[in-house]
Amino acid sequence: MIEKTIKNNRGGIFGGSLPEGHRLRFEAKLEAAMQHNELRQNNVRRLIIWTAAAAACLALAIILNINGKGNDDEEPFAEVHNYYSMLLEEETEATIQALDNMDDTDKSEVWQDIETLLGEPIPFSEKGEQNTSLMIAAYSSKIEALQQIKNNIKINN
Repeated sequence: MIEKTIKNNRGGIFGGSLPEGHRLRFEAKLEAAMQHNELRQNNVRRLIIWTAAAAACLALAIILNINGKGNDDEEPFAEVHNYYSMLLEEETEATIQALDNMDDTDKSEVWQDIETLLGEPIPFSEKGEQNTSLMIAAYSSKIEALQQIKNNIKINN
C-alpha cells in the first residue's frame, strides 16, 4: 500500500517543494519523539538504579542481620575463635615442619618472622558481629602469611 502510494505520487514526493510549514511540523514531531525516547530511557535508568539500591539494602539487611532474628542462629564467638585458633595451629605446625627441612643459614631469620607473626594479638571480644569479623580477618591473615612462608621454603629448597 505504501509502495503504491509512492508510485502514484512520485512527482509530488520527489519533485516539487514541500507544503508551507511541513519542515517545522516534521521537526516538532521529531523533537517530541526524541524527548519521549529520552524520557523512556531515563525511566529505565531510574528503574535500574532503584532496583540496584533496593537489592543493596536487602543484602545489607541480611548481612547485618537487621531482619529481627538476633544472634540466636549464629555460632557463639568462642566457638569461632576456637575453630580459627585450631586452623592457625595446624598451619603453624606445617610451616615449622617445612622450616626443619630448610638450610641453617636462613632458618633463624625465618623463625623470627614466624614468631613475630604469631606474637601479634588477635582481637577477642564477645560483643558484636564486627569484632567476630575482625577476629576472623586477623586469623585468616596469619594463616595466609604462614602458607606463603611455607610455600617460599618449599620453593627455595
